[in-house]
Amino acid sequence: SPDMTVKIKAGACIVLGVVTGIPADVDVAIAAPATNNRYTILQISKTGVISKKNGTEAGSPTAPTVDADNFKLGTVLLSTSHTDIDGGDITDNRNAI
Repeated sequence: SPDMTVKIKAGACIVLGVVTGIPADVDVAIAAPATNNRYTILQISKTGVISKKNGTEAGSPTAPTVDADNFKLGTVLLSTSHTDIDGGDITDNRNAI
């Protein structure tokens, strides 16, 4: 049902030359920003850990940088009025090989 989570599907990928992935789907909860729009990135580490990283709320926000030893899976643009996240809010940043 519509909510404030993003589902990362199980699968494998290469992060900085290391084959990694997740064996099961992972749901990542993301809270709506309080005062201005915000980007949140979803990333995976070389060890297969999924995490989110919130950018700074702003009138013209920019996406945060990816943490060291991580690969950006997607970028989510959120506004203060968000009550659910759908496909139109997400930019897929994966690269097929």
